[in-house]
Amino acid sequence: MNIIKNFLKPKVLLRSVGARRDAGYCLVLKGLLEKYGFKVFISCTRNFDFALKFWKPNIVILSNFFGVKKVKKIVPDSYVVLLENEGFDRIDSGRADHSFQNKEYLKLYDLIFLWGDAQLNGFKKYKDKIHIDNIYAIGNPKMDLIRYLPLSKIKSKKKTIGFITRFSSINHHEGITVLRNLELKQKADFGVASIKSYYVMHKAINLILENTDYNISIRPHPHEAIDPYYNYVLPSFNKFKNRIEVDVNLFIPEWIASQKYIVSTTTTTFVESYVMKTPMINLDFISGIHKWSKDYGVIAASWVDASYLPKTFDDFIKLVKKGLSVKKDKKIEGQLEKNCNFKQKKSALLNLVTTLNKKYNRKKFKLGLPLFFLELYDKYLFKKTLKKNPLHKNFSYEKNYHKAPNYIDDYVSKIIDNDLNKFH
Repeated sequence: MNIIKNFLKPKVLLRSVGARRDAGYCLVLKGLLEKYGFKVFISCTRNFDFALKFWKPNIVILSNFFGVKKVKKIVPDSYVVLLENEGFDRIDSGRADHSFQNKEYLKLYDLIFLWGDAQLNGFKKYKDKIHIDNIYAIGNPKMDLIRYLPLSKIKSKKKTIGFITRFSSINHHEGITVLRNLELKQKADFGVASIKSYYVMHKAINLILENTDYNISIRPHPHEAIDPYYNYVLPSFNKFKNRIEVDVNLFIPEWIASQKYIVSTTTTTFVESYVMKTPMINLDFISGIHKWSKDYGVIAASWVDASYLPKTFDDFIKLVKKGLSVKKDKKIEGQLEKNCNFKQKKSALLNLVTTLNKKYNRKKFKLGLPLFFLELYDKYLFKKTLKKNPLHKNFSYEKNYHKAPNYIDDYVSKIIDNDLNKFH
């Protein structure tokens, strides 16, 4: 009887953008969906088309806005959901303006989940021209990973200083040359900024290792390759290389919880570190990219202003040796409220699941490959793909390679109980 019941569960195909980018909250979302009676497979570029054709999902959850046409072409009767993966745009109406300009894609979605009311309000100006009753602001899924992190299950010693990198243009996860699109000023500026930032980061790490007892933890950007850190970066520190680790945890809040400070050029991770009360030292000024970062947008400029911003390396090492703290900032609090619906004090992922559970009505049973066969085939496909392209593992999720921590069930329990963490 249980076998038949399990066989009849609605199937959800959840598309991960990148292993170290969103696989963490995809795993928690998977756990919540399963709690509500769905079967779930987390997919990526490698297996997405195959899963659509042969598993025949009832529901498809995407973060790539333009991916909906492919889904509808392969599985016309699928229920397609857009889960926004970035709620910090240069202007609050950015997602709405982009969607309105591409109405032929927008109309194919059954449900759309945004982060905050700022984005939702952007759609309201088009309410007489497009259907917006299926668009919801649920909160920021990344905040779920912080607010419901099972702190009792992780070892937080804060003995390392963390460095977050942003070198995807010079260390791309697919090994793509720096020359690609370098004729475009925006790409050229980003490439130059990356080279300057890498040089400054390397010197900053050396200064810490030479002048303090702290060890270093480097957290590469989700769009970067990992092997070059072991092959080139760590050996370049010579006698200090054994005091440096490279972190590839799918759950960045666990890493943040283990850092005394975080050092980086301007990064969206500032928001997570702010909420977790982990001070951030911003290297933009020393790297010579301070104006470039602040010109990017009002939101990014606020992150720079709310960080510790040393003007020289001497200032930097003094900050490292000093006892730093995170001070409340009105602009950042405002971003959390309007872009992440932070004051609602509810789980974004649970908001998604309960809304989906309420709105989705299965019209027919769909016969496809069993889930265990799909997972078995993907295990084979991953190994086959790695033989052709060893860099594939940098970005594309596979559950046996990118192992989930042992606290996913604890996340689910804390979310259902709304057991929010308090960081002091």
